[in-house]
Amino acid sequence: MRRLAAAAAVLAAAATAAGPLAAPRSSKVRLPWSVRVEVFYSGERNKAEYLEDIKRRVERALIACDAFTSVVLDGPADLETRVAIDLIDINEDRVFTGAPTGGPGEFVRLGATVTIAGDLAVVTAADEKVVMTPKKFYHGERAESVLPGDDPQSIALDRACDLVVRWTEKYLCRGRLEIQKTAAPLLEKPPASPSEEPSPRVD
Repeated sequence: MRRLAAAAAVLAAAATAAGPLAAPRSSKVRLPWSVRVEVFYSGERNKAEYLEDIKRRVERALIACDAFTSVVLDGPADLETRVAIDLIDINEDRVFTGAPTGGPGEFVRLGATVTIAGDLAVVTAADEKVVMTPKKFYHGERAESVLPGDDPQSIALDRACDLVVRWTEKYLCRGRLEIQKTAAPLLEKPPASPSEEPSPRVD
């Protein structure tokens, strides 16, 4: 115990002499452009609320990854992230069960499968020049009812829509250097340098 206490005292003294540890400098590049998000049906149409939900998810992902100077919710921007939804297909499994007393029966949800397909692209907002060619996605999610009152359709839909977020993180957040390389000559703005600025403002 004495040896451990002595070792701890030596480490504490060394830390005090060296001063506080500096936070590591961020190596991520913030691109010097604003971005907005557009989500639309390019194929079979479904509910408009699904598009709004996907749009909010993508906007939150872009804000969180801090890849652009700002994420514009409504109004002009330098770049436009386009999410084209070809398909949102929902299949729910139900069975009709009768009441043991002979009264009216009810439908019981057993599970649901949701398939989402489309692509993610980036263009210049002003003249629609291609910055990132469309990246196709196709994904299905299955959810089962576990407890009475479970809504497997909502669970499967939530998981399926999260694929668009993962595509955003992959191609726009982690792939921001490719965006920079293509967008810089199109927008005629200098590339960003590593920055420790706070998260991008939402206009």
